[in-house]
Amino acid sequence: MTYTGWKILHLITLAAWLGPAFGGFWILVTTGRKTTPELRLQLEAGFEQIVRAEHMAFVLLIISGFLMVREAGWDYLNEKWLAQKLYLVSLIALIELGDFLVSNILCIRLLKRQDSYHSPAWIKWRKLRFWFYVVTVPVLIVLVPWVMKLAVTK
Repeated sequence: MTYTGWKILHLITLAAWLGPAFGGFWILVTTGRKTTPELRLQLEAGFEQIVRAEHMAFVLLIISGFLMVREAGWDYLNEKWLAQKLYLVSLIALIELGDFLVSNILCIRLLKRQDSYHSPAWIKWRKLRFWFYVVTVPVLIVLVPWVMKLAVTK
């Protein structure tokens, strides 16, 4: 595939990474308080599926980015903007890894247990997820546009 092809794939996976995560979380937050515990569990299961797709898109985003770099022949050490972008993307990848643990691994374990949504395990998990998002979302709000700026302004 050419550089242009990898770039198109990169932009598509960027949208697939950002869109569903924000949209799914918004639906979860806005409708979740108005539902029964049983429906809330169904919402959590649906959100887990959305986040799983979002994490797959992130992996494809990273792969397509590296393939773009290879196709363009850029040097990680001599392209200052690229080195900065890779550093920032590494930080984002750490956040995504944490999100994968919280939103997929731990959530799936709880869903398989079929506990009540008000059980101590779910309450503990909801607090963990809440604080994870309180810390990471503001960081992502800064990092993601910064990465995009570096990509556009090279």
